[in-house]
Amino acid sequence: MSIEQTPTELLDYTINWPARGLPTGATIASQTVVASDVSVTISNISIITAGTQTQFFVTGGVAGNIYQITCEITLSTGQKMDFTVNYNCIAKRTI
Repeated sequence: MSIEQTPTELLDYTINWPARGLPTGATIASQTVVASDVSVTISNISIITAGTQTQFFVTGGVAGNIYQITCEITLSTGQKMDFTVNYNCIAKRTI
């Protein structure tokens, strides 16, 4: 999974944890989402879909740079999982 957007866009992204090995019956108890640089803002972090997915919004960065966004979750079982995506900050979106 990778993210591509301009610095001025504010877009939401969802991580589907069952597709990444969330144990059957486990749910997300807590989560943190952080970017590799302070110029990238992560907001509206939430647990959705019966506690099995995380959603967050991304904005900012400097066009031409690639950042990492890492989401770490703690499960109802006490286990921890993490997932890192690349955020490709582009100058202009072409259609």
